[in-house]
Amino acid sequence: MAGPAELRLWTALAAGAITGAACLWAYGKLTGQQELRRRRNRIQARVMELRLYRDEPGVILRAMGAILGGNVRLLATVIKPLAVLAIPLALVTIHLDALLGFEALPLDAPALVTVRVADPRQPIQLIAPPSIRVEAEVAAAAGHERVWRIQPTAPVDASLYIETGGAVLEKSVVARDRFTYLAPCRDRSFWGFITSPFEARLPAGNVARIEIGYSSAALSWLGIEWNWLVWFLFASLPAAVAAKVLLHIQL
Repeated sequence: MAGPAELRLWTALAAGAITGAACLWAYGKLTGQQELRRRRNRIQARVMELRLYRDEPGVILRAMGAILGGNVRLLATVIKPLAVLAIPLALVTIHLDALLGFEALPLDAPALVTVRVADPRQPIQLIAPPSIRVEAEVAAAAGHERVWRIQPTAPVDASLYIETGGAVLEKSVVARDRFTYLAPCRDRSFWGFITSPFEARLPAGNVARIEIGYSSAALSWLGIEWNWLVWFLFASLPAAVAAKVLLHIQL
């Protein structure tokens, strides 16, 4: 049975191949391939005019203007499907990064928990499960951050709790090697929630952000270690080229 590391690698490759082929198919459906071919053919015809009538300045100027206008219209035809595809691609990237991009906290090694607060003068406490030892609160570079050093002593998939201003806030923490989502941050801002939507937004109050210091993961194959995104692109580009050839898609 494949371990978590192998599952992450093959997930990155499979997701890359599927995404590459699906994006080319969707691009072909959204662009209007016949119109795209007509616009390219018109531009090529104008380029031929430049070669045939090089001694006639009036024809050359008209051809250059037509080429410029044709390229603008061609760009407009291409931008619309790319803008539409950007939304699902962003969602896929966010989910894959949480699934493949981080390593769980190692056992018997320190990690940092950073809490961004509005009022650093308010009392605040970090409460951890029994299998995680809170070693010390450390000095933070920013005045509105509180930082603790923790150390997992046994495999755990549980929650940390931040108590401040009469509120108790929860943040998931994982210290076991398993194939699962790892959410480094829980944020109060809308943008922070969009980029890490795996836990509910923090409520209004003193705490604006809670972050676990997960380290970035490198996926290894045949002695080569790359970030998941590199493996994803490594699989998606050949799949996209194959889809272009098989489906006769004009770019």
